[in-house]
Amino acid sequence: MTAVRRQRGAAMIELQLVAILALLPMLFGIVQMALLASAYHLLGFAAAEAARAGSVEHAQSGPMTSALAAGLTGLHADLSRLSSPGETAAELAAARLRAEVAVRQFGQIERLAPTTADFDDFARERAGRRSIPNDALEYRAASAGPRSGHSVQEANLLRIRVRYCHELVVPLIRTMLPALLRSWDTEPMHQRCYAANRVPLSAAGSAPMQSEAWP
Repeated sequence: MTAVRRQRGAAMIELQLVAILALLPMLFGIVQMALLASAYHLLGFAAAEAARAGSVEHAQSGPMTSALAAGLTGLHADLSRLSSPGETAAELAAARLRAEVAVRQFGQIERLAPTTADFDDFARERAGRRSIPNDALEYRAASAGPRSGHSVQEANLLRIRVRYCHELVVPLIRTMLPALLRSWDTEPMHQRCYAANRVPLSAAGSAPMQSEAWP
């Protein structure tokens, strides 16, 4: 009887160990997926902010990159340091700098519109620079350009796509997930994300141009 009880006890311990080993990755995965969902929503907000910045800064990448970093500052803040007003301001400033570095290293902004064909159809020389006119759009002809198939009004809608390599922080998952994705996702930028134990996130943003678009 004693031997049987010992075997039952050993079997129970083995079952618990197997359950723990099976459940831990699942629990860690759920936590990481929740964090990724939060980061994705924040990236959507940051992409919208980048598009707004570009709309008033001639659709140029520099202002859009800075606005994207500002929108992602929350991902880089150490909440444990936000205990007093002085520490809060200092930590937010430091988080803003960290976000700027991360965006320049792991971020990408692709301008989807206006396109090269839009510039071919509507650009004019102004102060030595080609630009798509932005003034009096309601009075300009709405006919489509021969190359782009867009009207000048449509060419004044800035559209961007933002991609960002988001850092994974949950133990075990931060190495398992990139290794798993790396085996079948051959996109070069994504591979760079996986090599840094990050995963690629993508979001889109758009805004009507408030200034003349430059190439």
